[in-house]
Amino acid sequence: MKPAAVVWLVARREIAAKLRDKGFLLSTAFILVAVLASALLPVLLTDDSPTYDVGVVGVDAELEAAVQAQAEAAGAAVELRSYDDVDAARAAVESEEIEAAIDGEQVVVDSALDSMLERILNAASAAVAAEQRLVEVGIDPAEVAQALAVPPLELVRLDADAERNAQRQVIAFLGVAVLYGLLILMGQYVAMGVVEEKSSRVVELLLSTIKPWQLLAGKVIGLGLLGLAQLLVVCVAGLSAAIAFDVVAVPGDAIGTMAQVIGWFVLGYAFTLRSSPPGRRWCRARRTCRASCCP
Repeated sequence: MKPAAVVWLVARREIAAKLRDKGFLLSTAFILVAVLASALLPVLLTDDSPTYDVGVVGVDAELEAAVQAQAEAAGAAVELRSYDDVDAARAAVESEEIEAAIDGEQVVVDSALDSMLERILNAASAAVAAEQRLVEVGIDPAEVAQALAVPPLELVRLDADAERNAQRQVIAFLGVAVLYGLLILMGQYVAMGVVEEKSSRVVELLLSTIKPWQLLAGKVIGLGLLGLAQLLVVCVAGLSAAIAFDVVAVPGDAIGTMAQVIGWFVLGYAFTLRSSPPGRRWCRARRTCRASCCP
């Protein structure tokens, strides 16, 4: 059998053995969960449209409309519930059915009022009160609103790529973390595989049919290919989750960063093995394969 075929046979053996290893499967599942959680957590922690339940007692339709308008402008949702009397509204607040209750000129809460809900209620109350005062002095509120409808200032960014740079930094940080973990994991697998075969006397049977360098090369190549496949699965899963949850604004930047991570994994794995002890040269000098440096 050709040396390349022998090396590939050993590599296939290593891949098949690791795919049946529960520890390897659990580590892969853990990395996938960590990457997916990093893409999902920003979506879960960022609540762009909070919903509030507010009770109303004897409130006119103008204030209710103003509350809804202020909530829409703030990017929130307020569900108004009507109560017959003040006692019923306060009981609903105490039982935590609603966050607050509007009682005439008061806002009843249990312990504290959410800051966004407080701004919405105060702005709605001020808008209704200002409109009533304008009507009392004979001024049309619609004309005042039209006069005050001034467009916001235009935002000009001197650094046009600020958002993209922040995105690249986050992706690069996650990529380096996964890269570092996989390189350490694959290096440990190579070392553990050598120790296991020496302790189980399997190496003596293998070395009777193949050369030591073929065994070591097959083990290294097989585990390297398995680590590369693991990295590809993690990168594809993380990138798909980030695009699905709209975490990344420019997918092309993420794809480029992932390609660099894969390239650095190949180089890092190769240099890690290159810096290992020179077992083959030492064995050739002693002309034996029973030294501690051989598998």
